[in-house]
Amino acid sequence: FVKCLPDNLNAELVLGSISTVKEACTWLGYTYLFVRMMRNPLAYGLTWQDLERDPRLDGHRKKLVAEAARQLDHARTMRFDEKSGNLYPTEQGR
Repeated sequence: FVKCLPDNLNAELVLGSISTVKEACTWLGYTYLFVRMMRNPLAYGLTWQDLERDPRLDGHRKKLVAEAARQLDHARTMRFDEKSGNLYPTEQGR
């Protein structure tokens, strides 16, 4: 799912489910990926200490969303305003 995160993020953006990084992080918290990261953080490049410091993986989710948004922005399928955290769909991404 991590490899497909940019595609899934773009789909949610086009559907109107998300429009900011904060909303995307909340959405990611409802996915099976989040459940799997919580149960087996080692498989996703995290340590048990990371989970102790950030029990809800908020920082890691934000990092994943920002990386995916940058990829999509580079591909011009969405616009990502890093200062405001806003995400904007483009015609190419629809």
